[in-house]
Amino acid sequence: MIRLTLACVLCLVCMTLAAEITSKKKSKRYAELFLDSLDEDEIDQARQQAEARRAAIGQTIAKKVNSTSNAMQRREPRTDQMTLECCRSQESGLLIYRYENRRLTQQAARVNCLRNGGDLAGPRNMQEFLALAKLILPFAEKGGVFLQYNDKRAEGTFVDSRGNPPWVSNFEEGEPNDADGDEDCVEMNGRTGKFNDVGCKEDRHSVCEFRIK
Repeated sequence: MIRLTLACVLCLVCMTLAAEITSKKKSKRYAELFLDSLDEDEIDQARQQAEARRAAIGQTIAKKVNSTSNAMQRREPRTDQMTLECCRSQESGLLIYRYENRRLTQQAARVNCLRNGGDLAGPRNMQEFLALAKLILPFAEKGGVFLQYNDKRAEGTFVDSRGNPPWVSNFEEGEPNDADGDEDCVEMNGRTGKFNDVGCKEDRHSVCEFRIK
């Protein structure tokens, strides 16, 4: 009787696994068929819709940054204002931003962050973006800060250090414009939170991000 029960249980497990595998195969096949059915116009349209969503998020961010800017008094930033704790979660641990007072090229700025166990800042959601904007606002008089985005591989297609597009399309009006054909890196304006493409060999302040588990 026990053997018969075990055999039934084993049979049920095998049937469940087989059904799951079949379901995954069907899902994969349906996805392939769907992609095959799309033409170039439909793919371009999907990309444009994604870009429009990122732009809409950028407008929301700009309003929040301007509101914060108007609420703060202009004053010389203190040393204790150069770091900001942000966004604690089980997934990413604790994120800390640090304003770098030295002016460096984009590559040198990133090397500096990596040597200290972090990376150049590249916000991936609204919470991180607003924390970054809050940190650099008191330093706005010193100019923009380098972020990790660049379009060195494909002009006009900006990516972060992982090769992914920026979480939000937040460029100033008329930007990016690749002035003189040599603006492949991105700075963030401390007053507005907007992006601008700049030369990677220009000197800027920067912000490092550190993820502490």
